[in-house]
Amino acid sequence: MSASGPLVARWRTLEHGPIEAGALQRATVEVENAGSATWRTRGPDEGLFLAYHWLDARGNPIVWDGYRTALERPVPPGEALRQEMALRGPIPPGRYRLALDLLEEHRFWLAELGGRTLESDVEFIVAALLVPWFFLTPIIYPLSGVPGAGNHPHVIQAIHWANPLSPGIEAVRAPLFLGELPAWGDALYLVVACAVALALGAFVFTRVDDQIAIEV
Repeated sequence: MSASGPLVARWRTLEHGPIEAGALQRATVEVENAGSATWRTRGPDEGLFLAYHWLDARGNPIVWDGYRTALERPVPPGEALRQEMALRGPIPPGRYRLALDLLEEHRFWLAELGGRTLESDVEFIVAALLVPWFFLTPIIYPLSGVPGAGNHPHVIQAIHWANPLSPGIEAVRAPLFLGELPAWGDALYLVVACAVALALGAFVFTRVDDQIAIEV
C-alpha cells in the first residue's frame, strides 16, 4: 500500500561503486516527489535532506544517522530529482543493507510517516576478498598439504609468492611447528618485510608526531 500525504518519496534508482569500510564516497540517487508539498533544503540544518541508515541482515540499525546531503534544488510535486549524495561505509567490513530515506532535520524521517525507504544489500569488496585470501594463506595447513600440490608445484609456488602473507607465515611455521630451519627465501622475505614496515612506520610517525601529541 503506497503512502499518501504532503511528504511522500517514490524511489527510482541508486547507483554506486564498490563501498569501502570507513571511506567517504559518492552515490547517485533518483527519487520522485509523490506528495503534495514541495521539497526544499532551507539551510545547513533545516528542511529536507537525503540521508541513509546502515542495517544488518535482520534490519537492525548499525549506523542510524548517516551523512546528510542537501537537495540541489526545490522539487515540486510530481517532479523527480537525480543527484549525488555522500555515503560513508560502516566499520568493520561485512554484509550490510543500505536504506535511503529523506529526513526533515530535527523532526522526522519520512519512513516514520509511513513512507518507504530504498534498500540495497551491500557486501564490501574487502570482505568478499578476505574469504578466498584466508584459504590461500597457509595458517592452518601448509600449501604443500593441499591435495594435488605435488602434481602442480609451479602453481603452488605462484600462490606462495603472490600472497604477501605466505612467506612470512612459512618462515615462522618451520621452526615452531616442524623444528627445522625455514627456507632461505621465506626468511629473507620476512626480514625485508619487517625492515620496510619499521622504516615506513618511523617515516609516518616523524610526519605526524606533533599532531599525535596535540590529540593526546
